[in-house]
Amino acid sequence: MPNNNLSNLKTYIAGGLLAIAIFLICNCAGYLIFTALGPSLTADSAQTDLSASALPTQAAVVGYVTPLTTSQQALPTPIPLLPTVTPAPVTTAAPEQNSPNPTLLPPPTPAAQPQALELPIPQTTNSAGLQILSHKNYVDSLGWYHIVGEVQNNSEIPMEFVEVIAKLYDDANEVIGTKLTFTAPDVIFPGGKAPFDIIALRRSQWANIKTYDLQVKGDASQALLEQKLVLLNQNSHIQSGYLYVDGEVLNTGDTPTLVKLIITLYDANYNVVNTNWSYADAGILAADATSPFEVKIQHQTDPNNYHYRIQIEEEAIDSD
Repeated sequence: MPNNNLSNLKTYIAGGLLAIAIFLICNCAGYLIFTALGPSLTADSAQTDLSASALPTQAAVVGYVTPLTTSQQALPTPIPLLPTVTPAPVTTAAPEQNSPNPTLLPPPTPAAQPQALELPIPQTTNSAGLQILSHKNYVDSLGWYHIVGEVQNNSEIPMEFVEVIAKLYDDANEVIGTKLTFTAPDVIFPGGKAPFDIIALRRSQWANIKTYDLQVKGDASQALLEQKLVLLNQNSHIQSGYLYVDGEVLNTGDTPTLVKLIITLYDANYNVVNTNWSYADAGILAADATSPFEVKIQHQTDPNNYHYRIQIEEEAIDSD
């Protein structure tokens, strides 16, 4: 009888070990099959879901920059770089909480801020079909003296390296200094405009200025860059005496480029009030890529009645 019990025990143990072995073999086989076929099944499912979903629609283009040039023999008909933007009147209603657009505020007038100088109307000397349309001078909150204005190209050819020179005179009509700058953008197409900003940093440089005269000159453009930057959208608001213009640009070209945004601020009569520029947030913008931007400019005119112009300049970068 003990021998029979021992035989039965051995049979049970052998059967249990065989069952465990079969279980382990089945689990390993299932794991190997899932590892081999799982990724392809998941990818097929993801592709099916992606094709079934609606892709986002690209924002409509609201403007463009300098016209494309395909040859020097046949230049395109000049088109304004971008329409000026006339903001809506400031609302007096209280803004809603968490509103993305701040309420437009009138510019502050700190008592310590220097006022614009009252100078006689200066003379201007123009060359090569270039004309200074309007200009003004002011002293900013940092104590820097500015002469800002706008140049128009009345010739039939694009002009580049447009230089504006200011001769500064004292009350005895003696020349006490000369300042110069270049317009931005660098190239002005026929019929186009570009702003300028001449700056004297130290009060000792400008304290004795009584008047000034302006000269402008430039060179005929020999090799134009094909501009492939597009303004996708833009928005603006006034806050604490500054105009903020922001938006997004797209590089439609096939090479990276450095993107420069230039803002010209006008009063109600389209006289230049101020200008400033900044690079897009991405700096060097890759081909077929987008980037946000923001340009901040001191607002020195009626916040209920003003205009501004956005211009985009493409600056070539060294491929090395």
